[in-house]
Amino acid sequence: MGNQLKAKKIKNNIAKQFFIELRELYSKESQKKQKILVDIYKVLLRIPKEARSIALNFNNIKLGDQNAHRIVRVLANEKPIRSFSLRNTRITNSTSNKIAKLLTQNSTLQQIDLSYNKIGLSGIRELSNVLSEHQNLNGLYLNQTNIGNDGAIILSDLIENNTNLEVLEIKSNEITSRGLGFIVEALKENYSIISLDVGTKDILDENELKRLNEYVERNSMANEVINQIISNSCQRQFRRKLTKFSKSVRGMEMLKGKTEQMNKTSKGTKLHDLFQETSKKAKVDNVIDKKTEKGRWRIGFAEMMGRRETQEDVMVIKTNWLKDSGIEDYWTDNSGYWDNEKMKKVINNSNYEQDEEDEKQEEIVKGELRNYQIENSEFFGLFDGHGGREASEHVANNLPVKIKDKLLKGVKIEEAIHDAFYELQEEMLSWCLYSGTTAIVIITLGQFVYVINLGDSKAVLCRNGFTVSLTQQQKPNDPEEKKRIEEAGGFVKDGRVNGILAVSRAFGDGYLGKAISCEPEIINFQISNSDSFIVMGCDGVWDVLSDEKTVGIVSGEIDPQKAAKRVRDEAYNVGSTDNISVISIFFQ
Repeated sequence: MGNQLKAKKIKNNIAKQFFIELRELYSKESQKKQKILVDIYKVLLRIPKEARSIALNFNNIKLGDQNAHRIVRVLANEKPIRSFSLRNTRITNSTSNKIAKLLTQNSTLQQIDLSYNKIGLSGIRELSNVLSEHQNLNGLYLNQTNIGNDGAIILSDLIENNTNLEVLEIKSNEITSRGLGFIVEALKENYSIISLDVGTKDILDENELKRLNEYVERNSMANEVINQIISNSCQRQFRRKLTKFSKSVRGMEMLKGKTEQMNKTSKGTKLHDLFQETSKKAKVDNVIDKKTEKGRWRIGFAEMMGRRETQEDVMVIKTNWLKDSGIEDYWTDNSGYWDNEKMKKVINNSNYEQDEEDEKQEEIVKGELRNYQIENSEFFGLFDGHGGREASEHVANNLPVKIKDKLLKGVKIEEAIHDAFYELQEEMLSWCLYSGTTAIVIITLGQFVYVINLGDSKAVLCRNGFTVSLTQQQKPNDPEEKKRIEEAGGFVKDGRVNGILAVSRAFGDGYLGKAISCEPEIINFQISNSDSFIVMGCDGVWDVLSDEKTVGIVSGEIDPQKAAKRVRDEAYNVGSTDNISVISIFFQ
């Protein structure tokens, strides 16, 4: 069976060599024992060709210790594997001890996830001893590994001695205040950990939890200060360009109009308070990266002001968005036509090679959604403001509500999205004259995904190792966009609407009239077993990183928070002059 799996189909050279060496270890095994290679092979097929350091993510595969030992044996040959995940793979302390030995031989590993396995105390002890001296490991994930208080005490030594560890997760391990006390004491002298998840809060001492959070926040603030120092040293060379832009005709016209509007707005009114509040928020230079884990998703997000004077991006993440809303019952009776043609065009433009499984799933989505039960629903939104923060914040607060309300009234999904966009724009035109926002939104309903785009933010999907661009940036120079702008009474100059705005579709920007459209681009698709993750980003990412480069970066991570952070930091490091915001959505 192993020889029937063609290594040449694996696009990434690192993954290909890994499979060739692993397959050799199964050459004398029975067909039954070789079946596990099929699951491993599917994982390796999903790794993009461009990735130079990769993540091996074997989550939820029933490996057991014997198969895991073989994988570890191949990894000992100093391969550029950045991250290694064996979440819920039925391994024990036997495998964790093998991994401990591996870490003495392989210096490239930076993240290890052994969560949801029966590792126990003996497995953690050996691992902790080795990691105390490991110079590169920065992420360790040991959720529900049966370590208890004694395991927490062992890990407190690791916290004291390892100055590179940034992320530690040990939730669902029956750790009480006794174990937590040791961890808190160890954190006193640790300045590297910026994310520590100990799990259920109600069984832990409130004062100890408070101290723990204070130490982690202290480290996060120190990390942010360092980033800002680095940022400021690089920022000077861009200040002249930014100043020159603000003095140009296009910049001055927006600024002048906005200033006049604010001066005419009476103090104490809602609009005046909105301008003041959002202006203050926009000047706060927070470098943020966080994550959440809900059901089938692991979600990470990261943002920074970057080389701009204000932060005008706003992100929204709503899990279980439609839970207890009654929409689930409505959809069981309603028929909604599922249009797969748009996704086909997207796939065809992405050099994606469709496999048999995808073809079968394509048959499922043709026709109508009858008797379809929504098991999960999520709303992910990234709103990139311009001319101020008030537009992006207003849309972030109101768009999810408007779409949800329309669904409750029985409006079909695409119609609900379309109507919500136009309704919101109509409300904003009277006051949002000299500021606006783009929008990239992903809505999930069970196994179905809607991608909605307005402006120049983007979303990309990694499917079977290929990069699939889910959206197209809507720019004034695009022939169809230019034609629409001119038919609406506007013009395009220097790649900008009326020589001022660099996007052709957005919310707000009332002073440009009908030249700016709020018509959203909508595509939909069904989640496939070949799908690994989606990355959403504002134009501060895509101005400097290609879709393929971004997917390559994320493919090297097992932690969505670190993935989002790496994309953000890489965009900044290669010269992005805009706000930078990223959401990474990992499929469980």
